[in-house]
Amino acid sequence: MGLSSSVDVVVLSRLANETGGSVMWASDAQQLVSMYKTLGGVLRGAVAFYRTRWTATLTNGQNWGSGGWLQSGVSIQTSAGTVWAPFYVSIP
Repeated sequence: MGLSSSVDVVVLSRLANETGGSVMWASDAQQLVSMYKTLGGVLRGAVAFYRTRWTATLTNGQNWGSGGWLQSGVSIQTSAGTVWAPFYVSIP
């Protein structure tokens, strides 16, 4: 878990991906309360998740290099406000 406006989400995401883990990032301490309350359920597999499918395409006819990675994020609008969900994908 990371807390700060200056967390290096790319580094945390890469470490999580390479070790079979995951990243939870909070921009303020109040978000940590919610994360820690749900962490037990996440570890037990008892929390509902949204699954999305994405297609990433390089411009100019370039190919993805094996061993590379793609890092970005999605802005999600909720009733409680906007949530930024970063993601990291390694290229096999």
